[in-house]
Amino acid sequence: MCNAYLAVKVRDVAPELSQEKALAIVRGVMRGIQVSLESRGEVRLSGVGTIRVFVRPARTRRNPKTGAAVNLQPSKVARFRTSETLVELLNVPPPPIAVRPRGRK
Repeated sequence: MCNAYLAVKVRDVAPELSQEKALAIVRGVMRGIQVSLESRGEVRLSGVGTIRVFVRPARTRRNPKTGAAVNLQPSKVARFRTSETLVELLNVPPPPIAVRPRGRK
């Protein structure tokens, strides 16, 4: 899903907005998420999940081609944890399929 698709969904809810304004709203929300991750390290989206900044520690790995040790610097990555609500929504069992009995008509 891209920003333009999200802007269309915003316009479905608020049809009085132009496509440009809806896209500006989506970009503003995305920028707000980025700023919150930079400053607080966590964003909670109700019904969707939580995005947290995780710091990977410095570590040593091996170059598979040469076998030489490579020192990796600490780095920050974003991790997403899905909310229970979304997990339940995604794992709804499909409705049963109606099976016609075999035999005489």
